[in-house]
Amino acid sequence: MNQKWTRSYTLLFVASFIGAGLLYGSLHVGLIRPLAMEESRLDQELAMYEKSATELEDIPNDKNDFAAPTIHQQIPTEKATASVVEQLEQVAKQSNVTITYMDARDLEKNNIQVQAASYFVEVDAAEGIAVTNFLEAILHNERFITVDMLDVRRSEVGVHAIITFTTYYTN
Repeated sequence: MNQKWTRSYTLLFVASFIGAGLLYGSLHVGLIRPLAMEESRLDQELAMYEKSATELEDIPNDKNDFAAPTIHQQIPTEKATASVVEQLEQVAKQSNVTITYMDARDLEKNNIQVQAASYFVEVDAAEGIAVTNFLEAILHNERFITVDMLDVRRSEVGVHAIITFTTYYTN
């Protein structure tokens, strides 16, 4: 079975070869080149971060020397819920925020020295900056506070925020 190589076979071979070349070229331009550029960019970014980390390691850090006493001073000896509520009301007034709901709960007591009280607060404000100011004032309080949950939503009237935070005290 000897078949002759016809002109149609030659055209089919050339068209297949050209098609494969076009497919390779489009894949190279569409996939390989962007990935290579991304790799180059990531290498440069990694080098920048490594250089920054090296420079930061060389800088003496004296901030940690006084951080522990500050936290210790921010944990009072009593829970003082009334004091926390009073401070929240003052901060809300200063920040132009209206407290719509507030709830305070003791967390489970363990055999550890530091106890916790959780607060759930809902606030409304005309603008988002008022809620931001309220949060900043809470966090820069004289007590050590951790924010457990924050949900901020824009409404037709303004901004509504739900905040759950925890204060700590020694027993």
